Order: sequence, then C-alpha cells, then structure tokens
Amino acid sequence: MFNEKRIYTIILSSCSLIFFFVYIFLYTDLDRLVSSKSLSISPPFIILNQPDEAMNYFFIRTFVLESRFRVPQAYSEIAFSQVHPRSSTVIENSLAPIGFPGFIILCGLLLKILVFLFGDSFFNIFAISLTPFLAALAPLFVFFSLRRLFEEKTAFFSALLLYIMPAWWYYASRPFQHNTIFVFFLILFLYMYSFFLEQGKLSSVKIFFMGLFLSLCVYIRSSEVLWLFVLAGALCFLSRKFWNFKKYFYASLGVLLVLVLFFATQYLYYGHPLGSGYVVPRNGLAGLITSGPQGIPFLQALVAPFGWHPFAIFYNVYHYFGVLFWPWSLSFVFFLISLIFFLYRKDPTKCQDISSKRLYSYLAVFAFVSLYLLLYYGSWSFFDNLAGKPSVASSHVRYFLPLYLGALPFFGVFFSWLSSYFKRIGFVLSILWIFGLSLLSYRVVFNSFEGLNHIKQTVSSYYNWQKEILFYVEPGAVIVTQYADKYLFPHRDIIPGLTSDMSFQAVQALLDNNKQVFYYDLKLNTDDRVLGENMQRYGFGLLAPLWSVQDLELRRIEKNTGLR
Repeated sequence: MFNEKRIYTIILSSCSLIFFFVYIFLYTDLDRLVSSKSLSISPPFIILNQPDEAMNYFFIRTFVLESRFRVPQAYSEIAFSQVHPRSSTVIENSLAPIGFPGFIILCGLLLKILVFLFGDSFFNIFAISLTPFLAALAPLFVFFSLRRLFEEKTAFFSALLLYIMPAWWYYASRPFQHNTIFVFFLILFLYMYSFFLEQGKLSSVKIFFMGLFLSLCVYIRSSEVLWLFVLAGALCFLSRKFWNFKKYFYASLGVLLVLVLFFATQYLYYGHPLGSGYVVPRNGLAGLITSGPQGIPFLQALVAPFGWHPFAIFYNVYHYFGVLFWPWSLSFVFFLISLIFFLYRKDPTKCQDISSKRLYSYLAVFAFVSLYLLLYYGSWSFFDNLAGKPSVASSHVRYFLPLYLGALPFFGVFFSWLSSYFKRIGFVLSILWIFGLSLLSYRVVFNSFEGLNHIKQTVSSYYNWQKEILFYVEPGAVIVTQYADKYLFPHRDIIPGLTSDMSFQAVQALLDNNKQVFYYDLKLNTDDRVLGENMQRYGFGLLAPLWSVQDLELRRIEKNTGLR
C-alpha cells in the first residue's frame, strides 16, 4: 500500500514530465532546430527574442561546437571596436559576452557531454531542453526540502504551485535566460541544507555540495553574492549546534572549487581573472570588476547600484506584484494574514504538524531576502520593451524570481491547514483554488502582452525578415541596427545603432575601407533631420529604402549622399 510521501512523489514526478513538454512550447518547430531552408548551416542558428538570450545561445554554441570562448571580430581595429551585437563587447579584437559567462560555461559543459554522446545535429534540441528540464525537476527538490522543514502536505502544495507560478512558468520556457538555472541551484543548496532539519548531521559529501551549489549561484549571478552569503550565514547560525571545523572545511572546498572556476572563466572571456564585460574596455582590454561596472563605484555596485528610490520601489511592487500577478498577490496577503492570526491563536489539536518556531524562522529569512531584493532591484526604473509597459517578460520579474518562489510555502501551509481542518472539503477547496490560479497563470504566461504566444508569432516573423534582409545584404557587409541583431547576427556583422560619436566614426571608417554598410531601423520621415545632419557631418548618408516591413526599413549607407 502506498504511503503519503510516495503518492505525492508520483504525482509530482508525473507533473514534471507533463510540464517539461509544456515548458518547451516556444520551440516545438523541430524542423527549424535541425535544418535550415535558407542557410547552409548545420545545426541552424536559432532566432531568439531578446539580446541576452541570443548572445548566451551564440557563445554556448561556440563553446560546445567549436571549443572556443571568444570569437575574432575582423573589423574591430578599423571600426574602433564598435562592431558587435548588443549584450556583447569587444575584448582584444574578439567578441565576448557582456555578462553571464558562468551560465554559458555551465550549460556548455553539460551540452558538450550530450553532443559527444549523440552528435552535433542534436545540439539545438538539447540546448532548448536544458532549462525546461531543470525547471520541471525543481519542484521535486522543493518538495523534498520543505517536507523536512514543515510536513508532507505543505511541501506537496508548495511544489505543485511552483509548476504553475507564472514567473517560473514563463522563464522555464525561455531556455537561454539564466535566472531559472540560478534559482535551480539555489533550490539544490536549500535541499542539501534541509538534511540538517531531518538528521541533525550531514555527511562530508552533502556539506561539500552545499558549498558547491551556493557558489554556483554566485557563479551564474555574481550580483546576488551579498544576500546569498548573508542567507547562508543566517542558516548556519540557525543550525550552529550541528557545525564544526570539519563541516566548515568541506563546505569551503565546494566554494573554493567554484571560485577557481570563476577566475578561470573571467580570464578566458575577458583576459583577466577580475575582468568584466560590464566595465567599459580600455585600449582593447577588459575593465576590472573592482573598477565598478558601468562607471559605478565597486562598493555601490555591490550594495545599491541603482541607489534607493522609494517611489520606484512602490511603482515596481505595485506593477510586478499587485497588477501583473494580482490573483497570486491577493491570495498571498490573505494566506499570510490568516497564518499570523493562526499562530497567535494556535490550537495544537487542529494542526499539530506545523512548527511555529520553524515558520517564524522561515518568515524572518523570507522577510530579509524580500526586503533586500525590493530595495536592490525595486529602485531600478526602466522598461525592456519599446512600449514602456511592465510585462511578464520584464527584467524585474526575473530579478524577483527568488521572492516569488519564497512565498510559495505560505500558500502550502495555508492549503495544508485548510485540508487538515476541513478534511475532504478543505482538500477539494485547495485543489480548486490551485486550478483557478493555474488558469489565470496560463492567461498571463501565454496571452498577455509579451506572452509566449506573442513571442512565438514574433520570432516566426523574424525568420521571414531574416531571409529577406540577407538577400539584399551581402556576406561581409555591416548592418547598423538597434534591435534586429537578434535575428541578423552572426550571419552579418552588426553595429548596435548610431548612438554615439564613436559609432558614427566606425561607419565612416568602414566606408573609407570600402566596406558595405547598411542601415536597418525604424522608418524615417521628412521631419527627422537630426540623423541626416549627423551623417553629413561624418561625410555619409542614406540611399532610398531597399526593403521595408511594418515600421522598419533597410537602406544602404554611402559616402556623401545625404539623407534622401
């Protein structure tokens, strides 16, 4: 006869299998993954919807299939290192990712093994499946972790909700965004820590993996180092009676291993163990992390890179919690108030399996992480889309993933209490509540502004536009474009817009060296004279449009032609 734990494990395992296929929705067109009708490249390059994704994919692919880290950029010397797509930079005349090299290496190492076993032709299939696979696996580790902190039913409901949490669902379906894998390793760290709660002592191997998984989180997103190690320190304090020198030693070994990997990665991509793509290169060499990214002092970049802006925090909380995910936010507030009321008026005969001390400890840790992330990222005011609207695709949603995830146990505790107190009726109400949340999540994930359906249609259009543009633009030419690099690179070299004097000088230098340069951007009108005046100042201009689609047009740039 099955026990409760086994039943929950079977249900969650089945959900993991189902949601793995749900999460790969964006890439169900296998024909585009294994062959290209217009380009003789095998496996073909996948078109992605966002520059970070496109560059992560490009450098993962380069590492796996070509065993290279950086890619030589032929025009870097004559074009002042301005020829590169967004989310990349030029270091020592070679293209390098501007950020997330740890994510690139980790994914690349796993994919290298799979490609070695099954062949290069399967690279794209494995590449788009890795993040969805780990995302589908994560709820099982959430279950195994939380059942040691609370009890089986709380852990089950919390894990079940993770599959359908809209932020998790959405980014599980965006395989080259690194945040999902960052959170996955955070879950593995907490999973290893949870053994303290059950056994009181851990083997040296588990202690080693605790340090390893925590450090891999930092390896993927080094900007999270402060709160992650404060979190680790708090957890060590709460379990201090189980720690000794030997345990600290093995945990440090895991940290040290990743630290060596971190320095090696920075050296391979940026030419220095402390090099960074976010620091402006000088004389072709990468800037150092200690210089502070993007002109911000290092200490400020570590603690508060965007300052502290209460109005911005309020705006972001309102939109990325209150508006975007309002059913979840309202449920969370209701559950939290109910649980606080329950803890103050607790009747041990009603819910004996909930430990008030552990719940209070969890609430304190969750409050710290939430406050830090809200202060750190909430103070940042920006939009990822041209419409200037908050959406499920906004960077803030990715940044707040640990916060969304951390709220789920409060849902789980409430549903556990509901099903324990009201028995079968309570369990049915809990399932109906979860089903209602799943329907609302589906609407946000698929049918909202920048939802998956919208992205799938957009990317499909990009394949058609790419074919047309490559027909007009010969190999070896450079295209000046602010937004189309994600579907034109690496087939053509890119200058990411005429946004600075240096970019104008780069175009001028390319033309002086008899290189073909094209302009592909928003359509110009007769009142738009600023661009033409700037071009005239550098001795070149635009010819008549060669091709146009929607609000975009392709023009050739030539010397001394003016804006026509």
